[in-house]
Amino acid sequence: MEMLTGSKVMNLDEAVSRFIRPGMVIHAGNGWAFPTSLIYEIVRRFNGTSPGFTLASTTSGSYVLAPLLAAGLVKKAITSFWGDAYPYPGPNPVIQDAFSSGEVEVEEWTMLTIILRLMAGAMGIPFLTTKSILDSDIARVNSGFRAIENPFGESLNVGLVKALRPDISLAHGWMADPDGNTVINPPFAGGVWGALASKNGVVVTVEKIVPRVYLQKFRHLVKIPGSLVVSVSEVPFGSHPGGHHHEGVPEGAGCGYVEDKEFILRLRAACKKREDLHGWVNEWVIGAGNHEGYLNKLGQDRLAGLRGNLGMEYSRYRRKIEEVRNNREEKRPAGNCTTTETMIILAKRELFNIVKARSCRHLLAGIGASHLAAWLCYEELLAEGIQVDLLSEIGMFGYSPWADDPYLFSIRNLPSAVLHTDILNILGVYGANASCSTLGILGAAQVDKMGNINTSRSSDGSRFLVGSGGGNDIASGSKEVVVVAEQSKNRYVENVPFITSPGSRVTTLISQMGVFKKFHQDSPFVLAGLFCERGTAKQAAIEKVRELCGWELEIDSRMSWLDPPTALELAGLRRMDPEGFFLGKM
Repeated sequence: MEMLTGSKVMNLDEAVSRFIRPGMVIHAGNGWAFPTSLIYEIVRRFNGTSPGFTLASTTSGSYVLAPLLAAGLVKKAITSFWGDAYPYPGPNPVIQDAFSSGEVEVEEWTMLTIILRLMAGAMGIPFLTTKSILDSDIARVNSGFRAIENPFGESLNVGLVKALRPDISLAHGWMADPDGNTVINPPFAGGVWGALASKNGVVVTVEKIVPRVYLQKFRHLVKIPGSLVVSVSEVPFGSHPGGHHHEGVPEGAGCGYVEDKEFILRLRAACKKREDLHGWVNEWVIGAGNHEGYLNKLGQDRLAGLRGNLGMEYSRYRRKIEEVRNNREEKRPAGNCTTTETMIILAKRELFNIVKARSCRHLLAGIGASHLAAWLCYEELLAEGIQVDLLSEIGMFGYSPWADDPYLFSIRNLPSAVLHTDILNILGVYGANASCSTLGILGAAQVDKMGNINTSRSSDGSRFLVGSGGGNDIASGSKEVVVVAEQSKNRYVENVPFITSPGSRVTTLISQMGVFKKFHQDSPFVLAGLFCERGTAKQAAIEKVRELCGWELEIDSRMSWLDPPTALELAGLRRMDPEGFFLGKM
Protein backbone atom coordinates (compact mmCIF):
# COMPACT_ATOMS: atom_id res chain seq x y z
CA MET A 1 0.00 0.00 0.00
CA GLU A 2 1.02 3.60 -0.52
CA MET A 3 2.10 5.16 2.77
CA LEU A 4 0.27 8.37 3.60
CA THR A 5 2.65 10.98 4.96
CA GLY A 6 2.01 13.59 7.61
CA SER A 7 3.80 15.05 10.58
CA LYS A 8 1.98 12.73 12.97
CA VAL A 9 2.28 9.51 10.97
CA MET A 10 5.11 7.37 12.31
CA ASN A 11 6.08 3.82 13.11
CA LEU A 12 5.09 2.33 16.44
CA ASP A 13 8.62 2.25 17.83
CA GLU A 14 9.21 5.90 16.95
CA ALA A 15 5.94 6.95 18.61
CA VAL A 16 6.86 5.16 21.85
CA SER A 17 10.44 6.48 21.80
CA ARG A 18 9.32 10.07 21.29
CA PHE A 19 6.32 10.32 23.60
CA ILE A 20 6.61 7.78 26.42
CA ARG A 21 8.96 8.83 29.20
CA PRO A 22 9.90 7.31 32.59
CA GLY A 23 7.71 8.25 35.53
CA MET A 24 4.64 8.97 33.41
CA VAL A 25 1.06 8.29 34.44
CA ILE A 26 -0.08 6.37 31.36
CA HIS A 27 -3.78 5.99 30.63
CA ALA A 28 -4.57 3.02 28.38
CA GLY A 29 -7.86 2.29 26.68
CA ASN A 30 -10.16 4.65 24.79
CA GLY A 31 -13.24 2.95 23.41
CA TRP A 32 -13.77 -0.79 23.09
CA ALA A 33 -10.45 -1.87 21.55
CA PHE A 34 -7.44 -1.93 23.85
CA PRO A 35 -4.10 -0.57 22.53
CA THR A 36 -2.24 -3.83 23.19
CA SER A 37 0.34 -3.24 20.47
CA LEU A 38 1.36 0.00 22.20
CA ILE A 39 1.70 -1.76 25.56
CA TYR A 40 3.90 -4.45 24.00
CA GLU A 41 6.05 -1.82 22.28
CA ILE A 42 6.50 -0.05 25.63
CA VAL A 43 7.69 -3.37 27.07
CA ARG A 44 10.23 -3.71 24.23
CA ARG A 45 11.42 -0.12 24.60
CA PHE A 46 11.83 -0.07 28.40
CA ASN A 47 12.67 -3.70 29.16
CA GLY A 48 15.61 -3.91 31.56
CA THR A 49 15.01 -0.43 32.97
CA SER A 50 12.92 0.79 35.90
CA PRO A 51 10.76 3.57 34.45
CA GLY A 52 8.30 3.60 37.36
CA PHE A 53 5.15 3.99 35.29
CA THR A 54 1.69 4.43 36.78
CA LEU A 55 -0.90 2.62 34.65
CA ALA A 56 -4.44 4.03 34.74
CA SER A 57 -7.20 1.98 33.14
CA THR A 58 -10.74 0.90 33.90
CA THR A 59 -9.51 -2.71 33.77
CA SER A 60 -6.03 -4.22 33.73
CA GLY A 61 -6.24 -7.79 32.49
CA SER A 62 -3.52 -10.38 32.17
CA TYR A 63 -2.48 -9.73 28.56
CA VAL A 64 -2.03 -6.02 29.35
CA LEU A 65 -0.67 -5.77 32.88
CA ALA A 66 1.18 -9.08 33.19
CA PRO A 67 3.82 -8.28 30.50
CA LEU A 68 4.40 -4.87 32.08
CA LEU A 69 4.89 -6.52 35.48
CA ALA A 70 7.18 -9.17 34.05
CA ALA A 71 9.40 -6.41 32.69
CA GLY A 72 9.26 -4.49 36.00
CA LEU A 73 7.87 -1.34 34.40
CA VAL A 74 4.89 -0.48 36.66
CA LYS A 75 5.05 0.90 40.20
CA LYS A 76 1.34 1.68 40.56
CA ALA A 77 -1.97 0.67 38.98
CA ILE A 78 -5.10 2.83 39.09
CA THR A 79 -7.85 0.42 38.12
CA SER A 80 -11.19 -1.16 38.94
CA PHE A 81 -10.34 -4.74 37.96
CA TRP A 82 -6.91 -6.32 38.33
CA GLY A 83 -6.97 -9.93 37.19
CA ASP A 84 -8.04 -12.25 34.41
CA ALA A 85 -11.31 -11.47 32.64
CA TYR A 86 -11.47 -13.40 29.37
CA PRO A 87 -13.00 -15.89 28.79
CA TYR A 88 -13.87 -16.18 32.50
CA PRO A 89 -12.84 -14.07 35.51
CA GLY A 90 -10.39 -14.93 38.23
CA PRO A 91 -7.31 -13.76 40.13
CA ASN A 92 -4.02 -13.76 38.25
CA PRO A 93 -1.19 -15.30 40.32
CA VAL A 94 1.59 -13.03 39.02
CA ILE A 95 -0.52 -9.93 39.49
CA GLN A 96 -1.50 -11.08 42.98
CA ASP A 97 2.14 -11.66 43.92
CA ALA A 98 3.06 -8.16 42.72
CA PHE A 99 0.48 -6.73 45.12
CA SER A 100 1.38 -8.98 48.04
CA SER A 101 5.10 -8.26 47.76
CA GLY A 102 4.56 -4.50 47.56
CA GLU A 103 6.17 -4.40 44.12
CA VAL A 104 3.12 -2.58 42.77
CA GLU A 105 0.69 -0.30 44.56
CA VAL A 106 -2.99 -0.72 43.67
CA GLU A 107 -5.38 2.21 43.82
CA GLU A 108 -8.80 0.62 43.48
CA TRP A 109 -11.82 2.37 42.04
CA THR A 110 -14.86 1.22 40.09
CA MET A 111 -15.41 1.31 36.35
CA LEU A 112 -17.77 4.27 36.61
CA THR A 113 -15.75 6.30 39.11
CA ILE A 114 -12.56 6.04 37.02
CA ILE A 115 -14.54 7.40 34.06
CA LEU A 116 -15.91 10.20 36.24
CA ARG A 117 -12.41 11.09 37.43
CA LEU A 118 -11.20 11.33 33.83
CA MET A 119 -14.30 13.34 32.88
CA ALA A 120 -13.53 15.83 35.61
CA GLY A 121 -9.96 16.07 34.34
CA ALA A 122 -11.17 16.60 30.78
CA MET A 123 -13.63 19.30 31.89
CA GLY A 124 -11.04 21.12 33.96
CA ILE A 125 -12.99 20.84 37.21
CA PRO A 126 -11.65 19.42 40.48
CA PHE A 127 -14.25 16.67 41.01
CA LEU A 128 -17.53 15.10 39.93
CA THR A 129 -20.34 13.56 41.98
CA THR A 130 -21.39 9.92 42.18
CA LYS A 131 -23.64 7.43 43.96
CA SER A 132 -20.94 4.75 43.72
CA ILE A 133 -18.39 3.82 46.42
CA LEU A 134 -20.46 5.30 49.26
CA ASP A 135 -20.55 2.96 52.28
CA SER A 136 -17.73 0.81 50.89
CA ASP A 137 -14.15 0.23 51.93
CA ILE A 138 -13.03 1.44 48.51
CA ALA A 139 -14.08 4.89 49.75
CA ARG A 140 -12.26 4.37 53.05
CA VAL A 141 -8.89 3.61 51.46
CA ASN A 142 -9.01 6.26 48.71
CA SER A 143 -7.76 9.76 49.44
CA GLY A 144 -9.35 10.94 46.19
CA PHE A 145 -12.89 10.33 47.46
CA ARG A 146 -15.08 12.36 49.77
CA ALA A 147 -18.67 11.96 50.97
CA ILE A 148 -20.66 15.12 51.62
CA GLU A 149 -24.22 15.95 52.55
CA ASN A 150 -26.48 16.95 49.71
CA PRO A 151 -26.41 20.77 49.86
CA PHE A 152 -29.99 20.84 48.57
CA GLY A 153 -31.19 18.60 51.40
CA GLU A 154 -33.28 16.36 49.18
CA SER A 155 -31.53 13.02 49.70
CA LEU A 156 -28.71 11.24 51.45
CA ASN A 157 -24.99 11.82 51.07
CA VAL A 158 -23.29 12.16 47.71
CA GLY A 159 -19.78 11.08 46.75
CA LEU A 160 -17.09 13.25 45.21
CA VAL A 161 -14.29 11.77 43.08
CA LYS A 162 -11.12 13.75 42.43
CA ALA A 163 -10.18 14.69 38.86
CA LEU A 164 -7.56 12.51 37.15
CA ARG A 165 -5.28 13.87 34.43
CA PRO A 166 -2.82 11.31 33.04
CA ASP A 167 0.44 12.43 31.44
CA ILE A 168 -0.28 10.55 28.21
CA SER A 169 -3.14 8.45 26.85
CA LEU A 170 -2.98 5.42 24.53
CA ALA A 171 -5.77 4.59 22.08
CA HIS A 172 -6.47 2.06 19.35
CA GLY A 173 -9.11 3.06 16.82
CA TRP A 174 -10.59 1.70 13.63
CA MET A 175 -9.17 4.37 11.31
CA ALA A 176 -7.60 7.83 11.38
CA ASP A 177 -6.39 10.42 8.92
CA PRO A 178 -2.75 11.61 8.90
CA ASP A 179 -3.66 14.45 11.27
CA GLY A 180 -4.82 11.93 13.89
CA ASN A 181 -8.58 12.45 13.70
CA THR A 182 -9.60 9.02 14.98
CA VAL A 183 -12.68 6.85 14.51
CA ILE A 184 -13.71 4.94 17.63
CA ASN A 185 -16.59 2.66 16.70
CA PRO A 186 -19.42 1.90 19.15
CA PRO A 187 -20.04 0.69 21.77
CA PHE A 188 -17.52 2.98 23.39
CA ALA A 189 -16.79 1.21 26.72
CA GLY A 190 -14.88 3.81 28.75
CA GLY A 191 -15.29 6.45 26.06
CA VAL A 192 -12.40 8.76 25.23
CA TRP A 193 -12.28 10.67 28.52
CA GLY A 194 -8.71 9.56 29.12
CA ALA A 195 -7.68 11.01 25.78
CA LEU A 196 -9.51 14.26 26.52
CA ALA A 197 -7.98 14.52 30.01
CA SER A 198 -4.38 13.77 28.99
CA LYS A 199 -1.84 16.51 29.71
CA ASN A 200 0.45 15.63 26.79
CA GLY A 201 -1.96 14.29 24.21
CA VAL A 202 -2.77 10.87 22.75
CA VAL A 203 -0.62 8.24 21.08
CA VAL A 204 -2.92 6.56 18.56
CA THR A 205 -2.75 3.29 16.66
CA VAL A 206 -5.39 2.32 14.10
CA GLU A 207 -6.23 -0.55 11.82
CA LYS A 208 -5.88 1.76 8.85
CA ILE A 209 -4.76 5.32 8.04
CA VAL A 210 -7.03 6.92 5.43
CA PRO A 211 -7.21 10.28 3.62
CA ARG A 212 -9.05 13.02 5.45
CA VAL A 213 -11.69 13.30 2.72
CA TYR A 214 -12.52 9.60 3.18
CA LEU A 215 -12.81 10.01 6.94
CA GLN A 216 -15.47 12.70 6.51
CA LYS A 217 -18.03 9.98 5.79
CA PHE A 218 -17.57 8.85 9.40
CA ARG A 219 -17.39 12.21 11.16
CA HIS A 220 -20.09 11.00 13.59
CA LEU A 221 -17.62 8.34 14.79
CA VAL A 222 -14.57 10.59 15.04
CA LYS A 223 -14.23 10.72 18.83
CA ILE A 224 -10.62 11.87 19.19
CA PRO A 225 -9.83 15.09 17.31
CA GLY A 226 -6.45 15.37 15.67
CA SER A 227 -5.58 18.43 17.73
CA LEU A 228 -5.12 16.13 20.76
CA VAL A 229 -3.13 13.46 18.93
CA VAL A 230 0.69 13.51 19.00
CA SER A 231 1.25 10.48 16.77
CA VAL A 232 -0.74 8.03 14.66
CA SER A 233 0.50 4.62 13.53
CA GLU A 234 -1.11 2.09 11.22
CA VAL A 235 -1.08 -1.15 13.19
CA PRO A 236 -3.36 -3.95 11.88
CA PHE A 237 -4.52 -6.27 14.65
CA GLY A 238 -3.34 -3.61 17.10
CA SER A 239 -5.73 -4.86 19.77
CA HIS A 240 -4.74 -8.55 19.54
CA PRO A 241 -5.20 -10.80 21.50
CA GLY A 242 -8.29 -8.77 22.30
CA GLY A 243 -10.86 -8.32 19.57
CA HIS A 244 -11.88 -5.34 17.47
CA HIS A 245 -15.26 -5.11 15.77
CA HIS A 246 -16.44 -3.17 12.73
CA GLU A 247 -19.85 -2.14 14.08
CA GLY A 248 -20.89 1.26 12.72
CA VAL A 249 -18.33 1.15 9.89
CA PRO A 250 -19.89 -0.72 6.93
CA GLU A 251 -16.65 -0.59 4.95
CA GLY A 252 -15.07 -2.55 7.77
CA ALA A 253 -17.19 -5.67 7.20
CA GLY A 254 -14.91 -8.67 6.99
CA CYS A 255 -12.05 -6.81 8.70
CA GLY A 256 -13.03 -7.12 12.32
CA TYR A 257 -11.53 -9.83 14.48
CA VAL A 258 -12.64 -11.72 17.55
CA GLU A 259 -10.73 -12.42 20.75
CA ASP A 260 -7.92 -14.96 20.40
CA LYS A 261 -9.09 -17.36 23.06
CA GLU A 262 -6.31 -19.91 22.65
CA PHE A 263 -3.63 -17.21 22.87
CA ILE A 264 -5.13 -15.64 26.01
CA LEU A 265 -5.53 -18.99 27.74
CA ARG A 266 -1.88 -19.82 27.08
CA LEU A 267 -0.83 -16.50 28.57
CA ARG A 268 -3.04 -17.15 31.60
CA ALA A 269 -1.35 -20.51 32.06
CA ALA A 270 2.06 -18.81 31.88
CA CYS A 271 0.99 -16.39 34.62
CA LYS A 272 0.89 -19.18 37.19
CA LYS A 273 4.67 -18.84 37.64
CA ARG A 274 6.80 -15.72 37.24
CA GLU A 275 9.50 -17.59 35.32
CA ASP A 276 6.93 -18.95 32.85
CA LEU A 277 5.61 -15.43 32.28
CA HIS A 278 9.16 -14.18 31.64
CA GLY A 279 9.50 -16.93 29.06
CA TRP A 280 6.24 -15.93 27.41
CA VAL A 281 7.26 -12.25 27.25
CA ASN A 282 10.67 -13.13 25.82
CA GLU A 283 9.04 -15.28 23.15
CA TRP A 284 6.03 -13.19 22.13
CA VAL A 285 6.98 -9.60 22.94
CA ILE A 286 10.75 -9.13 23.17
CA GLY A 287 11.61 -11.95 20.79
CA ALA A 288 9.14 -10.79 18.14
CA GLY A 289 11.19 -7.61 17.75
CA ASN A 290 8.29 -5.43 16.64
CA HIS A 291 4.59 -5.65 15.80
CA GLU A 292 5.27 -6.97 12.31
CA GLY A 293 7.34 -9.78 13.80
CA TYR A 294 4.53 -10.47 16.29
CA LEU A 295 2.01 -10.82 13.44
CA ASN A 296 4.40 -13.03 11.46
CA LYS A 297 4.78 -15.27 14.48
CA LEU A 298 1.00 -15.54 14.80
CA GLY A 299 0.75 -16.49 11.12
CA GLN A 300 -1.64 -15.48 8.39
CA ASP A 301 -3.89 -18.52 8.80
CA ARG A 302 -4.48 -17.73 12.45
CA LEU A 303 -5.14 -14.05 11.76
CA ALA A 304 -7.53 -14.90 8.93
CA GLY A 305 -9.41 -17.18 11.29
CA LEU A 306 -9.99 -14.28 13.71
CA ARG A 307 -11.51 -12.09 11.03
CA GLY A 308 -15.00 -12.26 9.59
CA ASN A 309 -18.54 -11.02 9.77
CA LEU A 310 -19.11 -11.10 13.51
CA GLY A 311 -22.90 -11.04 13.26
CA MET A 312 -23.51 -13.47 10.44
CA GLU A 313 -24.69 -16.32 12.67
CA TYR A 314 -27.04 -14.39 14.95
CA SER A 315 -29.85 -16.59 13.63
CA ARG A 316 -28.37 -19.41 15.72
CA TYR A 317 -29.43 -17.54 18.82
CA ARG A 318 -32.99 -17.10 17.53
CA ARG A 319 -33.22 -20.83 16.86
CA LYS A 320 -32.19 -21.52 20.43
CA ILE A 321 -34.96 -19.22 21.69
CA GLU A 322 -37.47 -21.10 19.56
CA GLU A 323 -36.20 -24.37 21.00
CA VAL A 324 -36.78 -23.09 24.52
CA ARG A 325 -40.26 -21.86 23.58
CA ASN A 326 -41.23 -25.15 21.94
CA ASN A 327 -40.05 -27.33 24.81
CA ARG A 328 -41.20 -25.42 27.85
CA GLU A 329 -43.30 -28.29 29.16
CA GLU A 330 -40.26 -30.47 29.84
CA LYS A 331 -40.35 -31.21 33.59
CA ARG A 332 -38.11 -34.25 33.80
CA PRO A 333 -35.42 -33.82 36.50
CA ALA A 334 -31.86 -33.57 35.23
CA GLY A 335 -29.27 -36.15 36.09
CA ASN A 336 -25.61 -35.54 37.00
CA CYS A 337 -26.16 -31.87 37.74
CA THR A 338 -23.18 -30.12 39.36
CA THR A 339 -23.48 -27.75 42.30
CA THR A 340 -22.64 -24.79 40.06
CA GLU A 341 -25.33 -25.75 37.58
CA THR A 342 -27.85 -26.20 40.37
CA MET A 343 -27.04 -22.76 41.77
CA ILE A 344 -27.36 -21.02 38.41
CA ILE A 345 -30.71 -22.67 37.66
CA LEU A 346 -32.05 -21.84 41.13
CA ALA A 347 -30.92 -18.26 40.55
CA LYS A 348 -32.59 -18.15 37.14
CA ARG A 349 -35.91 -19.14 38.67
CA GLU A 350 -35.65 -16.56 41.44
CA LEU A 351 -34.76 -13.81 38.96
CA PHE A 352 -37.75 -14.81 36.85
CA ASN A 353 -40.05 -14.45 39.84
CA ILE A 354 -38.58 -11.09 40.86
CA VAL A 355 -38.87 -9.65 37.35
CA LYS A 356 -42.53 -10.65 37.13
CA ALA A 357 -43.36 -9.43 40.64
CA ARG A 358 -41.52 -6.09 40.37
CA SER A 359 -42.03 -5.42 36.64
CA CYS A 360 -38.27 -4.97 36.21
CA ARG A 361 -37.26 -3.54 32.85
CA HIS A 362 -33.48 -4.02 32.88
CA LEU A 363 -31.21 -6.91 33.87
CA LEU A 364 -27.64 -5.75 34.63
CA ALA A 365 -25.34 -8.59 35.63
CA GLY A 366 -21.73 -8.97 36.68
CA ILE A 367 -19.57 -11.64 35.08
CA GLY A 368 -19.79 -15.27 36.16
CA ALA A 369 -22.66 -17.41 37.41
CA SER A 370 -24.61 -14.18 37.85
CA HIS A 371 -24.67 -13.34 34.15
CA LEU A 372 -25.45 -16.91 33.08
CA ALA A 373 -28.44 -16.89 35.44
CA ALA A 374 -29.53 -13.55 33.96
CA TRP A 375 -29.20 -14.90 30.42
CA LEU A 376 -31.28 -17.99 31.24
CA CYS A 377 -33.90 -15.78 32.88
CA TYR A 378 -33.96 -13.53 29.81
CA GLU A 379 -34.62 -16.52 27.53
CA GLU A 380 -37.40 -17.82 29.71
CA LEU A 381 -39.02 -14.38 29.93
CA LEU A 382 -38.94 -14.13 26.12
CA ALA A 383 -40.57 -17.53 25.89
CA GLU A 384 -43.35 -16.15 28.11
CA GLY A 385 -43.70 -13.07 25.93
CA ILE A 386 -42.13 -10.76 28.55
CA GLN A 387 -39.63 -8.26 27.19
CA VAL A 388 -36.74 -7.05 29.36
CA ASP A 389 -33.47 -5.47 28.26
CA LEU A 390 -30.13 -7.04 29.03
CA LEU A 391 -27.51 -4.38 29.77
CA SER A 392 -23.76 -4.88 29.53
CA GLU A 393 -21.59 -2.42 31.44
CA ILE A 394 -19.20 -1.80 28.54
CA GLY A 395 -22.00 -0.30 26.43
CA MET A 396 -24.50 -2.84 25.07
CA PHE A 397 -28.17 -2.07 25.74
CA GLY A 398 -30.90 -4.55 24.88
CA TYR A 399 -28.60 -7.24 23.48
CA SER A 400 -29.20 -10.98 23.10
CA PRO A 401 -26.47 -13.40 24.20
CA TRP A 402 -24.64 -15.30 21.49
CA ALA A 403 -25.24 -19.03 21.38
CA ASP A 404 -22.34 -21.13 22.66
CA ASP A 405 -20.20 -18.18 23.85
CA PRO A 406 -20.47 -17.58 27.61
CA TYR A 407 -18.23 -14.47 27.71
CA LEU A 408 -20.27 -11.56 29.10
CA PHE A 409 -18.67 -8.97 26.82
CA SER A 410 -18.45 -11.10 23.68
CA ILE A 411 -18.04 -9.13 20.46
CA ARG A 412 -20.52 -11.55 18.90
CA ASN A 413 -23.31 -10.01 20.99
CA LEU A 414 -22.91 -6.56 19.44
CA PRO A 415 -25.14 -6.96 16.35
CA SER A 416 -28.14 -7.92 18.49
CA ALA A 417 -28.09 -4.82 20.73
CA VAL A 418 -30.87 -2.23 20.51
CA LEU A 419 -28.31 0.55 21.00
CA HIS A 420 -24.60 0.98 21.63
CA THR A 421 -23.40 3.37 24.30
CA ASP A 422 -20.70 3.38 27.01
CA ILE A 423 -19.88 2.67 30.66
CA LEU A 424 -21.02 6.12 31.74
CA ASN A 425 -24.53 5.62 30.39
CA ILE A 426 -24.96 1.96 31.36
CA LEU A 427 -23.66 2.21 34.93
CA GLY A 428 -24.34 5.87 35.62
CA VAL A 429 -27.64 6.49 33.82
CA TYR A 430 -29.61 3.55 32.38
CA GLY A 431 -28.71 1.13 35.14
CA ALA A 432 -29.16 3.69 37.92
CA ASN A 433 -32.11 5.68 36.57
CA ALA A 434 -34.59 6.35 39.36
CA SER A 435 -37.55 6.01 36.98
CA CYS A 436 -36.53 2.57 35.68
CA SER A 437 -36.53 -0.69 37.58
CA THR A 438 -33.08 -2.24 37.09
CA LEU A 439 -32.40 -5.59 38.68
CA GLY A 440 -28.69 -6.01 39.41
CA ILE A 441 -27.20 -9.51 39.59
CA LEU A 442 -23.74 -9.94 41.12
CA GLY A 443 -21.31 -12.64 42.13
CA ALA A 444 -19.09 -12.54 45.20
CA ALA A 445 -15.86 -13.98 46.50
CA GLN A 446 -17.40 -13.42 49.94
CA VAL A 447 -20.78 -12.20 51.11
CA ASP A 448 -21.96 -11.49 54.64
CA LYS A 449 -25.26 -11.67 56.50
CA MET A 450 -26.22 -8.13 55.39
CA GLY A 451 -25.40 -8.64 51.71
CA ASN A 452 -22.08 -6.78 51.69
CA ILE A 453 -19.78 -8.18 48.98
CA ASN A 454 -16.01 -8.63 48.94
CA THR A 455 -14.19 -9.15 45.64
CA SER A 456 -11.11 -7.11 46.56
CA ARG A 457 -9.04 -8.57 49.41
CA SER A 458 -8.30 -11.93 50.98
CA SER A 459 -9.50 -12.38 54.55
CA ASP A 460 -6.11 -11.42 56.00
CA GLY A 461 -5.72 -8.51 53.55
CA SER A 462 -2.48 -9.88 52.09
CA ARG A 463 -3.75 -10.73 48.61
CA PHE A 464 -5.68 -8.73 46.05
CA LEU A 465 -8.51 -10.70 44.44
CA VAL A 466 -9.84 -8.94 41.33
CA GLY A 467 -11.48 -5.71 42.51
CA SER A 468 -14.85 -4.18 41.90
CA GLY A 469 -15.02 -3.77 38.15
CA GLY A 470 -18.55 -2.45 37.74
CA GLY A 471 -19.87 -4.44 40.72
CA ASN A 472 -19.98 -1.55 43.18
CA ASP A 473 -21.62 0.65 40.54
CA ILE A 474 -24.35 -1.96 39.99
CA ALA A 475 -24.83 -2.46 43.74
CA SER A 476 -25.02 1.31 44.29
CA GLY A 477 -27.34 2.17 41.41
CA SER A 478 -29.74 -0.72 40.80
CA LYS A 479 -33.24 -0.68 42.19
CA GLU A 480 -32.68 -4.13 43.68
CA VAL A 481 -29.71 -6.52 43.78
CA VAL A 482 -29.47 -10.31 43.78
CA VAL A 483 -26.21 -12.06 44.71
CA VAL A 484 -25.29 -15.48 43.28
CA ALA A 485 -22.42 -17.21 45.10
CA GLU A 486 -21.54 -20.80 45.93
CA GLN A 487 -21.87 -21.47 49.64
CA SER A 488 -19.01 -22.43 51.93
CA LYS A 489 -17.99 -21.44 55.46
CA ASN A 490 -15.25 -19.08 54.28
CA ARG A 491 -17.42 -17.42 51.63
CA TYR A 492 -20.65 -16.89 53.61
CA VAL A 493 -19.27 -14.93 56.55
CA GLU A 494 -20.56 -12.91 59.50
CA ASN A 495 -18.88 -9.74 58.21
CA VAL A 496 -16.75 -9.43 55.08
CA PRO A 497 -13.20 -8.17 55.78
CA PHE A 498 -13.44 -5.61 52.96
CA ILE A 499 -16.67 -4.14 51.60
CA THR A 500 -16.22 -3.86 47.84
CA SER A 501 -19.96 -3.41 47.25
CA PRO A 502 -22.44 -2.42 49.98
CA GLY A 503 -25.42 -4.66 50.68
CA SER A 504 -28.05 -1.98 51.27
CA ARG A 505 -29.88 -2.80 48.01
CA VAL A 506 -29.30 -6.57 48.17
CA THR A 507 -32.53 -8.45 48.86
CA THR A 508 -31.71 -11.99 47.77
CA LEU A 509 -28.76 -14.37 48.01
CA ILE A 510 -28.70 -17.65 46.10
CA SER A 511 -26.36 -20.60 46.56
CA GLN A 512 -26.34 -24.20 45.38
CA MET A 513 -28.23 -25.00 48.58
CA GLY A 514 -31.09 -22.54 48.52
CA VAL A 515 -32.43 -19.01 48.49
CA PHE A 516 -31.77 -16.51 51.29
CA LYS A 517 -33.88 -13.38 51.76
CA LYS A 518 -33.54 -10.05 53.56
CA PHE A 519 -37.10 -9.00 54.34
CA HIS A 520 -35.92 -5.71 55.85
CA GLN A 521 -32.92 -3.62 54.85
CA ASP A 522 -31.40 -3.73 58.35
CA SER A 523 -32.05 -7.41 59.05
CA PRO A 524 -29.79 -10.34 58.10
CA PHE A 525 -30.54 -13.02 55.55
CA VAL A 526 -32.84 -15.88 56.49
CA LEU A 527 -33.24 -19.15 54.62
CA ALA A 528 -36.38 -18.79 52.51
CA GLY A 529 -36.02 -21.67 50.09
CA LEU A 530 -34.09 -24.95 50.41
CA PHE A 531 -32.87 -27.29 47.71
CA CYS A 532 -32.73 -30.83 49.08
CA GLU A 533 -30.94 -33.42 46.96
CA ARG A 534 -32.74 -36.69 46.40
CA GLY A 535 -32.12 -39.14 49.19
CA THR A 536 -31.25 -36.45 51.74
CA ALA A 537 -33.45 -35.97 54.80
CA LYS A 538 -34.89 -32.47 54.99
CA GLN A 539 -33.65 -31.78 58.50
CA ALA A 540 -30.19 -32.95 57.51
CA ALA A 541 -30.29 -30.57 54.54
CA ILE A 542 -31.15 -27.66 56.83
CA GLU A 543 -28.29 -28.53 59.17
CA LYS A 544 -25.90 -28.72 56.24
CA VAL A 545 -26.87 -25.18 55.18
CA ARG A 546 -26.31 -23.98 58.76
CA GLU A 547 -22.95 -25.74 58.91
CA LEU A 548 -21.72 -23.90 55.79
CA CYS A 549 -23.03 -20.52 56.89
CA GLY A 550 -20.79 -18.12 58.79
CA TRP A 551 -23.59 -16.44 60.74
CA GLU A 552 -26.31 -17.77 63.01
CA LEU A 553 -28.84 -18.62 60.33
CA GLU A 554 -32.56 -18.29 60.93
CA ILE A 555 -35.13 -20.29 58.98
CA ASP A 556 -38.11 -18.44 57.55
CA SER A 557 -41.38 -19.88 58.81
CA ARG A 558 -42.66 -19.88 55.20
CA MET A 559 -39.60 -21.62 53.77
CA SER A 560 -40.28 -23.45 50.51
CA TRP A 561 -38.71 -26.62 49.14
CA LEU A 562 -37.08 -26.10 45.78
CA ASP A 563 -37.42 -28.54 42.89
CA PRO A 564 -34.28 -29.94 41.23
CA PRO A 565 -33.23 -28.59 37.80
CA THR A 566 -35.08 -30.08 34.86
CA ALA A 567 -33.43 -31.67 31.86
CA LEU A 568 -34.51 -28.73 29.71
CA GLU A 569 -33.07 -26.15 32.10
CA LEU A 570 -29.79 -28.01 32.27
CA ALA A 571 -29.56 -28.43 28.50
CA GLY A 572 -30.19 -24.71 27.99
CA LEU A 573 -27.47 -23.80 30.48
CA ARG A 574 -24.90 -26.19 29.02
CA ARG A 575 -25.49 -24.81 25.54
CA MET A 576 -24.33 -21.45 26.87
CA ASP A 577 -21.02 -22.82 28.14
CA PRO A 578 -20.13 -25.86 26.03
CA GLU A 579 -16.44 -25.74 27.02
CA GLY A 580 -17.21 -25.59 30.73
CA PHE A 581 -15.37 -22.35 31.54
CA PHE A 582 -17.98 -21.45 34.16
CA LEU A 583 -19.75 -24.77 34.70
CA GLY A 584 -16.66 -26.98 34.88
CA LYS A 585 -15.73 -29.84 32.60
CA MET A 586 -18.27 -32.62 32.45
